Amino acid sequence: MPIICKPCFAFDALAAISLREANLYGFRNDIPYVKDQIEKHFKGIKIPGSDSYFKLLTEHSSFDEIEKMDLTVFTKIYPYCIKGHEFEEQFLKGLQILIDMDFTHLWEEYCLPFLQKQCDEYNSVLKAENKMVSDVLSDIQHVKQKEQIENINIYMTYFTQSVSFALSTNSYITNHRANDEINIKSVLRMFAHELTHGFANQKIIEVYEKMRDENKFLLKARSAMYDKGQTGGEEEFVCALSNYICFRNGLATKDAIHNKGDGSMPIALIITDELLKLGKLPEDANAWIYKLFVNGIINADEIPNKLKSIFPDYFSDFME
Repeated sequence: MPIICKPCFAFDALAAISLREANLYGFRNDIPYVKDQIEKHFKGIKIPGSDSYFKLLTEHSSFDEIEKMDLTVFTKIYPYCIKGHEFEEQFLKGLQILIDMDFTHLWEEYCLPFLQKQCDEYNSVLKAENKMVSDVLSDIQHVKQKEQIENINIYMTYFTQSVSFALSTNSYITNHRANDEINIKSVLRMFAHELTHGFANQKIIEVYEKMRDENKFLLKARSAMYDKGQTGGEEEFVCALSNYICFRNGLATKDAIHNKGDGSMPIALIITDELLKLGKLPEDANAWIYKLFVNGIINADEIPNKLKSIFPDYFSDFME
C-alpha cells in the first residue's frame, strides 16, 4: 500500500492562475516574496476558484505525464484542456504571465524547498502510524464496496492554501501552512475525507439535488457551501461518512463530529447523527443513505426542526 506525499510543479502552476480567488483568508504569507510576486503579476486575472480546472488537466494527461511537466510543456498542453471554456481567455493570459515572470525560478527557488520539507514530514507520520493508516483505508474501501485503493498520491501544493480536493480514486491535492503542526490525526482526517470521494452513486445524488433545489433552506445552505469552496453533489455524504470514519479510528471525538454545526451542510449533519446512532458503517452506504430519504428521516420540511433538536446553536450560527 504505497502512499507518498510529493510536490508537483504543473499542479502548482495551475493553482497559481486559478485558485487565488478561492483563498478564504487571503493569499498565504509563508514566503513574503512569493506573495508579492504573485499579487503583482496576476492582479488582473479573475477566475472563480474550482477544482474542475485540475480535472481538465488529468483528463488530458496521465499523472505520470503531469508530474514530469515543466513550464514549457504545461503552457503548451493546458490551452487544449481549457479550449472553449468560459474563462479560456483569462487562463491564456495567466499562462503567458507564468512564462513572462519566470514562474519556474520562483517555484524552484522558494516554493519547492518549503514543500519538500512538508512532504517529508507527511511521509514520516504516515510511515510511523502504518496500522492507523491501514485501518482508515480499510474503512474507506468498505464505503466504496471493497474497491482496492492502491498507490496513493498526495500532492502537496503551495498555491492551494485553504483548498484540498480529490483528483482521482487514489490521489488528492492538499496544502499546509508553515506554522501548523503536522500530525497523524490531522493528516488522516484529510486523507479520509478526500479518498472517500467518488463513492456516491447517481441515485442518491439525484434525490439529494432534487430536494435541495426545491427547498429555500437547502438552497441557502448550498450557497454557503459554494462560498466555502465546497462543491459537488456528493460533498455532504462524503463529509458525514468521513467524519464517522474519523470517529471510529480515534481521529475525532464523538462530541467533535456530533456538534459540528456547519451550516453549509445540513444533510451531512443529519447523516452524521444517524451514523452515530447506527454505531457502525453501513454495509451498503448508498442504499442506506437512499433509505434515509425514502423513509422520511431526511425530510425537506422537517430539516430545520431536526437540526435544531440535534444542534441547538445551529440557527444562531447559520440562519441569523
